[in-house]
Amino acid sequence: MVVEMMSLQPARTYRDDWEGPRCWELRSYHATFLLCGCAAPLADVIDVVESLDGLALEECVSKEGGYVIVIAVDAGGWRAAAEALTAAVRRLPSAPPKPGPVEMLLDVDRLELDVGHALVPLVDAAKGGDLVDRIGCLRRQFAVELGIILPPIRIRDKLTLEPNGYLFKIKGHPAASGVAYPGQFLAIDNGATSGPLAAAETADPAFGLRAYWVSEAQRAEAERLSYTVVEAGSVLTTHLSEVIKANAHVILTRQDVHSRLHALAARAPDLVAEVVPLMVPVRTLHAVLKEILKRGASVRDIETILETLARHPETTDAVELAGHILRENGGGPESRDIVATPLAPPAQRAS
Repeated sequence: MVVEMMSLQPARTYRDDWEGPRCWELRSYHATFLLCGCAAPLADVIDVVESLDGLALEECVSKEGGYVIVIAVDAGGWRAAAEALTAAVRRLPSAPPKPGPVEMLLDVDRLELDVGHALVPLVDAAKGGDLVDRIGCLRRQFAVELGIILPPIRIRDKLTLEPNGYLFKIKGHPAASGVAYPGQFLAIDNGATSGPLAAAETADPAFGLRAYWVSEAQRAEAERLSYTVVEAGSVLTTHLSEVIKANAHVILTRQDVHSRLHALAARAPDLVAEVVPLMVPVRTLHAVLKEILKRGASVRDIETILETLARHPETTDAVELAGHILRENGGGPESRDIVATPLAPPAQRAS
């Protein structure tokens, strides 16, 4: 049997112990676990969980493939709850393993974003989060300015991360990490500020500039001192943008190249038939495009790139071919670097 942690959500209750408006108070968390491979009936599972000292069972329901168990824990108590639950359910009978599509375990997401549980409100649209919309804007931005179609970015909440931490992964490997604080603002020293702020000093994760996390109350003072003030969602999105730009050559796959060629063949079939693969194999074109991206140039104008390659049939080295493309097209087709600026939220904040 396996006990997996699914989520950790704040459990808020009303306080009525003072006069005035009723206020929310954070008293505990609801830790949700998934129990897999258990052959015991629901009543037996409930009995076992309720027998555990110090754990308050909130809910236990049967789901396909196991049981969902919700336990009330205090801050930091979910690890102890997981250990106690894992030890307790060993007394229950196990179900025989069911064969599953093992091939699914081989899939690797090209782009992943793991967030700590305190950053979930940035993702959850029901709580006003717009991170998914911001990432959608990023995908359009990179298509237009860099000429690549980013794969979907899988976002997961990870309890193994610190609450305000986040981690970017490219093809399963960590690429960058940082912290963000919803409800606060990052005041970035842009070189034209007129004094320090009364806040803990940190660094802008995207560019390494000196910065301070400030509250809403400190925001006006930071702006008065000419700091660049951005909200937590923009900090995370800008960092993601810079990481993708620096690793665009890693993200581009050969299948992406085939897709671009199929699209170009619909409007320039003769050019594609002449150049690929007769003059330039797909593996060489892929290497050329990766080299162009590595130099910070755009590969959006694939038609001009193929026409340039057709003028150098004797050259097979990808680095040399990329050099020809950049030199003969004024630094490269649409070769301007992406300017990573904080994306504006959908609705303007009231001042």
